[in-house]
Amino acid sequence: MSRVRFGLRASLRPGAGNGARLKPATHLVGWMVAVCLFLAACAPPSGITPTADPVLHSAVRAACATTTYRNCELDTLDLIRSVPSGTLVVICDRGNGNGRAVTTANRADADDNCSEGGTVDPSKVVAVISVP
Repeated sequence: MSRVRFGLRASLRPGAGNGARLKPATHLVGWMVAVCLFLAACAPPSGITPTADPVLHSAVRAACATTTYRNCELDTLDLIRSVPSGTLVVICDRGNGNGRAVTTANRADADDNCSEGGTVDPSKVVAVISVP
């Protein structure tokens, strides 16, 4: 006969008399801790967009189709996946197949952020996308 109560296993051993000896169910507790740690490690941090939804992905694709920036879609989607919701992402074309995806505090600062305060020329804002 055995009974589980509050994480402890009670078992009656032959010759133990009338009393039961309590043994901790350490193997069960160990597995539960391991599963909890695994699930916590796999969960994305709060407020981070793990993947770009189809509407956002198509907006990025459409914006990148208008530029010569070679890694536009990949760089922009990588940045979108790494920023919290509500962030503004700017796609910048810097000519000759070069470009960059950056964040900005507001749309008015997009040109300044693309040109890094006027130090990068040429620099053109392709699109400003709000991360949902």
